Amino acid sequence: LARRLITDSVNHCIILRNYFDKFNPQTTKLRIRWIRWKRILGYFETGDWKNRLDEIRHLINLNRHLS
Repeated sequence: LARRLITDSVNHCIILRNYFDKFNPQTTKLRIRWIRWKRILGYFETGDWKNRLDEIRHLINLNRHLS
């Protein structure tokens, strides 16, 4: 059974990041996805996301194909 968290703003993503920093995902796959997602969120927070679009696409693609 797949579960998803969906947010509609960067502020909500920051709340999720704080929660998952405190309660880390337990499985390896989720942990890897978490680390990649956190990196992308960091780019949005610093405003550097425009310069890193290729890297962001690559990280999203890696997460999509993680089995």
